[in-house]
Amino acid sequence: MPAITNRPSPVVSGTPTSTPTSTPTSATPPPTTTTAPTTTPATGLDVATGAGPAPTGGAINTAVSGGINAIATRLATPMTKPALLELRPGVFPDAVSLTTILKGMAGSPQADAMIDGLAKEMKATLGVEVPPALIAAARANPERVVDMLCLSPQQMRGGFDVMHKHNQLRMAAAPTPSTPAPANSKSKQLPQTFQTSKYDSVDVKRSAGDLKQIAPGLSRGDVPNASMSDAAVKKNVVLAEIIDRLSDNAGKPKADRFVVEHNGGRFTSLPHFIEALRKDGYTVEAKITHRVADFFALKTQAPDGSILDVPMAAMVKTGFKDAAGNEAVVPSVHSEVVFSIRAGQHSADPKLDGDVKFYQGVPNTGFFPCDAMRTSTWAGTVTVATLGDDDATKALTLAGVLSDVIQDASIQHQLAMSGYGVTGVCNDSVAIIQQAMTGTVTAYPLFMRDDVLLPEIGKRLVDTNRTDDAALKVLKAAIEQAPSDDKPNATSAKRALASIPWAAGQAPFASTETARSILANS
Repeated sequence: MPAITNRPSPVVSGTPTSTPTSTPTSATPPPTTTTAPTTTPATGLDVATGAGPAPTGGAINTAVSGGINAIATRLATPMTKPALLELRPGVFPDAVSLTTILKGMAGSPQADAMIDGLAKEMKATLGVEVPPALIAAARANPERVVDMLCLSPQQMRGGFDVMHKHNQLRMAAAPTPSTPAPANSKSKQLPQTFQTSKYDSVDVKRSAGDLKQIAPGLSRGDVPNASMSDAAVKKNVVLAEIIDRLSDNAGKPKADRFVVEHNGGRFTSLPHFIEALRKDGYTVEAKITHRVADFFALKTQAPDGSILDVPMAAMVKTGFKDAAGNEAVVPSVHSEVVFSIRAGQHSADPKLDGDVKFYQGVPNTGFFPCDAMRTSTWAGTVTVATLGDDDATKALTLAGVLSDVIQDASIQHQLAMSGYGVTGVCNDSVAIIQQAMTGTVTAYPLFMRDDVLLPEIGKRLVDTNRTDDAALKVLKAAIEQAPSDDKPNATSAKRALASIPWAAGQAPFASTETARSILANS
């Protein structure tokens, strides 16, 4: 895959670059049945998240006031075709269409509160501040609320820039200058020195979830995975914390490092610990997966008391269109590298086997336990790569180093949430591992800024106190080679198609099947 060299400057160093107005000349021209991505005149959310100095205070809303009428009118107009998130009948019986619920809520205070909450969530997770005129239009016609969640990668990138620039301005204006909280702020349940032989005596609490009602008939939050026993969840939680804290040791004073004692050894390095596990008969396997990002985690209760999912995805405008002008709009996906670590028959007791996932998230980057919470079936899943023992071990080491680089770079540049949207999102962090291990990338969209992470890697390569130069060099090459969707490029259609996490004909939304056809012919 060719290196992408025309990345934008980091938000921290100046004005974001403008949204490109043409397709790169290196892109393969689409067939006559489709139209290549183009940039339309900036209106509405395009203006709100467009190029130029990051506005402050109420300037965002002022900037969009002249171009908002068309979008507001569209939101207030009854639909003539299925909504983007309208469920196809019978495909997922454990899910209820958001459109159905919202139609019954029109005009109620609860619907207004929910729409306000979704607007706040967009600002927190996508960096996009929804203008009041759009919120008002969505209140008038709640089933059109998904229109607020349909953005191009360039709009998302601009939103991230605004979000982080505002954070930097707030910090600079504070009476006492401050720095972001440590990027890795996950709760810790293990002692500073953890002896695996005492695993059984460690009290690990399982989350009970955070499901809360946000409107009559509609709740939001995660629920525990009923198919996983407490014992199985504990293994995943303990293993994830061990790997996460070992990868966070780099650069720390010796007295502050997390220590694992296992089978007679004492470890503060993730590679050394994994090597010890393998010598003890453990195997390591990995798979790279995509599923739809369920940012909003909406639920409803069925008459029998069971909790059903209410699918709501952030939709991405790819810019690819068919001959009739229909645009391919795909759900934003969430990517993970899932590591399965299994003890052998003769491995020392107690055995630490479990499943751990890696990605950049909100607000933390690193390793997380698998399967503690229920994963929505409608979100689908597709495995795009599998790695055996040696390659999986290498990928685990690379993920640990990348996590530490992302966290330190976000602190260096005073970026909130591990620099989410600038240092990358879940897709970017996983894409770098996929690029390093397989030479290809399948995730879409991608946002990582090379010129935020590469200087951090450069500092480490000349630091004699660091011993992970080999991993850093691999990551540096992968970051330089991986694509970015700061503007349309020759790989975007292929990646948008590859990241769709359902087999043909199995997507919950009719809009996804339409997008699949358009992208396949682009």
